[in-house]
Amino acid sequence: MKPKIILLALIIILSGCNRQETLPVNFPLQPSTTVELPASELTLTFTPTSRSATITPLPTRAQPTSDPPYDPPADWVLQADENLGFAMKLPNNWEMVESQSWGGTSESMDYQIRRSHFAGPNAICQIEVNSNLNLGSQPTLQLWNNNLGFYGCEIIPSLDAIDPNALLLAWYPNSHDTGAILEFKLTPRYLNPIKNGLQPWGTQLHQSTTGSLWCSNQWLFGILL
Repeated sequence: MKPKIILLALIIILSGCNRQETLPVNFPLQPSTTVELPASELTLTFTPTSRSATITPLPTRAQPTSDPPYDPPADWVLQADENLGFAMKLPNNWEMVESQSWGGTSESMDYQIRRSHFAGPNAICQIEVNSNLNLGSQPTLQLWNNNLGFYGCEIIPSLDAIDPNALLLAWYPNSHDTGAILEFKLTPRYLNPIKNGLQPWGTQLHQSTTGSLWCSNQWLFGILL
């Protein structure tokens, strides 16, 4: 009898361990609570990197130059001096200041005729450089010729020159040589387009039988001597 009682007690104990406890329907539930953290704990600290930004520059647009080109541009105007038998191309914004004198806003050009005594550029230009004190202590001398028959020399004054204008001496084409040459005084940066635009025009000075033209030039030569 006693063993049966012990066995029954073990069965009751084991069945109690496997039973799952269930809560009654009306069992009160405790609401969940929200914990608020202080603002200082919610702020994130951002530490910037030390790498510097790489900037790729855009290509620079070429700036147009304000200097005149080597040859006269197409929009330059042809101006002729029939008395002296030549024509030249000048900027379209230049105006005649007076006879044998032209200029623009900050540029100027004067010209006249002078005797060469039938000497060439090598001799005349070298004498001019050595004797003309207005050209400064170290003027620059350069010979030139254009495609229209004119040739001569250009003399650019040095920085210590009294007169900043350059000197351009132009010989007429060989077939028209009369012992007379053209002398220009002009802004140095206009030397190339002016000399390359020189061309014969109208009645030439070599025609001594044309009467008044030749006589008037002979009178002018006498003054310049």
